[in-house]
Amino acid sequence: MFISVFVKTGEWENIDRVIAVPMWLASLEARIEPELSARRTLDATEIIFAIYESCRRRGLVDLPLNIGDNPLVAMVESGNLQLKP
Repeated sequence: MFISVFVKTGEWENIDRVIAVPMWLASLEARIEPELSARRTLDATEIIFAIYESCRRRGLVDLPLNIGDNPLVAMVESGNLQLKP
């Protein structure tokens, strides 16, 4: 199993989970935020949800988001977004 991370070079890199743990431990020793931190994951997730919300509104959205549902699911359920079989 691989984990994809966005590295400092601006590229996505697949990291085997076996080496992900030593990378995390090394970042703790160096007192720097791990590439695979929960904060970075939440930030990335919020950007994805912001893209969906922007599509739903057909306009700009402000971050942090203040929505109570999943915009992608809501668009599919309302018929505003058709999924291809």
